[in-house]
Amino acid sequence: MKKILLIISIILSLAACQNDGRIGSLFGTWGLASMTVNGAPAEDVDPELTTWSFQNNIVRIVLDGPHHAWTDRTGTWSRTSRDGKNYLELDFTHGEDGIAPGSGPYKAPEWLGFPENRVVPLEFVKDSSREMILTWTDDDGKVYVYTLKKTW
Repeated sequence: MKKILLIISIILSLAACQNDGRIGSLFGTWGLASMTVNGAPAEDVDPELTTWSFQNNIVRIVLDGPHHAWTDRTGTWSRTSRDGKNYLELDFTHGEDGIAPGSGPYKAPEWLGFPENRVVPLEFVKDSSREMILTWTDDDGKVYVYTLKKTW
């Protein structure tokens, strides 16, 4: 009986790790392998220092800075489809008491070229359990491409 209770406890704790997320291949942490702007490597961005983590409908994007100081941004995400294309929409318009919407920890990660206080529609170019390629075009016509690889 103790073995059965132990097995049930392990199964329940593993299921709890996803916070009832059931988000499929997005769940976990992804390293930014590369980032280009108009086909050229992004200036002043070391992609290896940025990770994206997904759980439930929350996205957390972290830039590991010098001396282990990091910039941490939190938003929500959703999958959408329109015109035969699939999108990952990142929403950095949230706020809370004392923090204006789209600011502080809810500010869009500017080092990725994301605009402030908006929903960013990233189109899936590739969507697998180990690699994602996302693209979007900003208001000035710059085309961004992000290649992410699953770390865990």
